Amino acid sequence: MSKFASVLEMAHARSGGGILKGTAVLLCFIAFSGVRAEESAVNQKMPGLKLEKSFPAAKLRGYGKLAGTQWMDADGGSLLQIDCQDVEHARLVQAKYLSDLGTLPPGTSAGQIEVGDKKISIRTADNLGSVAALRQGTTVILATAKSADALAQLITKGVRGDHSKWTSEAEGKVPMFLDRFDKYGFRFYYAPGSLKSDSNGRAMLDYDVREDFDYAKATNGGILVWTGGQEGETAEGLTRRPSWNWALEESKKRGLSFGINLGIEGGTYWYYNRYPESMFQFAPGFLGTYYGSMNYGIGPMVAWSSPEGQDAMLEQLQETVRDMKNVDNVTSYLEPHEELGGGIADTLVESGPGADACFQKYLRAKYQTLPALSKRWGTALSSWTKIKAPEPAEFLGWGPEALTLAGTWKISNGAADDAAALGVEFDDSAWGEIVGPEHGLARLLPPKPTLWRRHLKVEPAWLQKHPKVWLYVFDLNDTRGSQKDPSKAVIVSVNGKVVPEPRPNEDQDHWAALEVTGTLHAGDNVIAIRLPRGPFNCRAYLSSNEPKSYPNLGEGKNAQWADFTNWLSYLRKVNVRRGMQMIRQADPDKGIVLMAPDPYQDDILENAIE
Repeated sequence: MSKFASVLEMAHARSGGGILKGTAVLLCFIAFSGVRAEESAVNQKMPGLKLEKSFPAAKLRGYGKLAGTQWMDADGGSLLQIDCQDVEHARLVQAKYLSDLGTLPPGTSAGQIEVGDKKISIRTADNLGSVAALRQGTTVILATAKSADALAQLITKGVRGDHSKWTSEAEGKVPMFLDRFDKYGFRFYYAPGSLKSDSNGRAMLDYDVREDFDYAKATNGGILVWTGGQEGETAEGLTRRPSWNWALEESKKRGLSFGINLGIEGGTYWYYNRYPESMFQFAPGFLGTYYGSMNYGIGPMVAWSSPEGQDAMLEQLQETVRDMKNVDNVTSYLEPHEELGGGIADTLVESGPGADACFQKYLRAKYQTLPALSKRWGTALSSWTKIKAPEPAEFLGWGPEALTLAGTWKISNGAADDAAALGVEFDDSAWGEIVGPEHGLARLLPPKPTLWRRHLKVEPAWLQKHPKVWLYVFDLNDTRGSQKDPSKAVIVSVNGKVVPEPRPNEDQDHWAALEVTGTLHAGDNVIAIRLPRGPFNCRAYLSSNEPKSYPNLGEGKNAQWADFTNWLSYLRKVNVRRGMQMIRQADPDKGIVLMAPDPYQDDILENAIE
């Protein structure tokens, strides 16, 4: 709902149809302070005028410090006095309000009324009423009434002093960032250097890229570019601005809004080569990326658990914000951690010594003593330094008693959909071989259906000790839509018998836990797994642990899982907060976009409110 619409509904309910848009628009997003009666520009002795509400002072982004008081008269009119920190900001408040009156629905028509010898500009909305925005010095008054005549009477009797000294026309310029959602709502992603394609898909080398900006202008759109730190081994402190600065200049010529999506990921090798331990260290066996098995072009990134690495990346990005602070066309910045919800991969990208030390520090702050943590987890911990950041498989049967399926497999793309290839007697001697899962060679496989086959020897003693067995497959393939399209499904066969998933898992990062009790036997077993996108991206193993998830892991494991996932949320909260602080240090006013907070939205909302 627009600010204007929400105001009118509130005003209608309170005044029986008078236009109180001016009052409520600012009340929607400004907190005001009460002012002393002797400072008021409103004649509080006017018959029928009643103090409605005073609001405590607050600093509003872009508008400075504001304070205000609202009065209502007996005929449904309204006077809202807004006291601004200086004349410049008072002009801005008046100009923005008048701009919104002419831009946002419902439509208004311009007119004038006479108050004494002073002509005052007003705007009127059919069946709602009339409004005037008056300014003198640092004070703005928004006056509303059911009709133009009633408005003239209200200003005559309700506004103190010499009415000729009040201005009713905008004298200030509204920065484009304050009109981001009122006038410049839509923006086109723009990749500098991209050319239009011809009918054959070939780039048109003679294409005039300025046509893109003309199109944006004609469609009331804006431009949005992605940028990060300059890549390269000697690029410390450099920005990518030269690659898109010309696009900003073309936007300026046409009055287009320009958004800058800052990104912390990318090939900033000057830092990565110096401090490789600051990079994401993946959980053992994980071959995916920040988005799980789906890359989307995401490059290397500093770990959430590396405050030094995070600050180094943010410092390099801050130079861009400083440069853009006073550029009117630049209306917003993306908080540089971009999309936060990476699905299951969120639990797989914080591992290794740096993550362990960070997790230990988090637990120390929470529990203070090792005995307190030991009691909570239900296990005897001997040292803080021996605590490791866990991996999800540890909560799903992975451990010393599990049998890994990592080893040498036969693979084939051509036989991926050959049902006979799932059988025990099938001849796969002509197939290629690959070591996996948990081996980087799988990254080189083409992203298309692939059948993996291997023989696995299970000792009788192991099977006797573990009478019930589940096969865990963390392939992390994309199986969305597999119920309708079998080509997108994962198929697991043990000794020629297809083992169905209890509940088919249609996910961007598929995993399954399949009971193979009775199907698996002592001695040689043939295991065949069809993967719709080729590689295994994480572990596969046999375990006697029945698949359970939080909150059914048992008291100790529940607590450990809660601490692990809360730590991951905490890391995102503090690092996104640092990203927002970086922007605010260089530009205190322009908007910050928080992209796809998803499972961390409560924490990120706290950052936004702060």
